[in-house]
Amino acid sequence: MRCYYINSARRTDRRAIMEQRFTGLGLRHERVEALTPAAITPEQRARYCNPAAHARQSDGELACSLSHLQAMRQFLATSAPYAAIFEDDAIPAPSLPALLDQFEQAAPQVDILRLRNDQYPHAPPAPR
Repeated sequence: MRCYYINSARRTDRRAIMEQRFTGLGLRHERVEALTPAAITPEQRARYCNPAAHARQSDGELACSLSHLQAMRQFLATSAPYAAIFEDDAIPAPSLPALLDQFEQAAPQVDILRLRNDQYPHAPPAPR
């Protein structure tokens, strides 16, 4: 299964680390250019960053969300049935290749499966 990781062009340090991590695990991977707040359209900002809106996002949060959508588009442009998408601060476990292989072999009928490790110190608490 191909892995995509979201990375800003200015974070060459994170790019090098992610390349090393994926290569070390023997995982096929592809970089996705992270969007910045400068890429947000006025319409997107009005809709998603409006302080009067129920679920307001900051410009940075919206840029991150849009980056994930870009990664999904990149994957959907292929014929692959599955992909794994990461941010460039992810620390893939040594067991990740086996997990991805098992997932792909099981061929579940899912659109999106989100996995997270709540023990990771930088992960925000899950919304309730």
